[in-house]
Amino acid sequence: MITANQVKHIVGKLFWGNLSSNDELIENIACIIYRDDIFKCGNSIIHSKHIDIEFVFGEYCEIPQTAPEFQFICRLCNLTLAYEVQEIIIYQK
Repeated sequence: MITANQVKHIVGKLFWGNLSSNDELIENIACIIYRDDIFKCGNSIIHSKHIDIEFVFGEYCEIPQTAPEFQFICRLCNLTLAYEVQEIIIYQK
């Protein structure tokens, strides 16, 4: 799990705002979760790796593996893409 300070850095990176002006947004984050959704398509298996930022009011922001912010969060949390886990809770309120 990451610290509240690290969550501030993630929010600052995602929403390009001043860290202090994003305090309300940070307070509304319920959890941040790394997910690897697996889909079967014929004989192929497709992995959709992404990070979801879920808010207390029910909305969420999905960050796909191709986004630079995904790599930033993975480095910040010491996550590697080789995980064979389908879900890792990075932060939870």
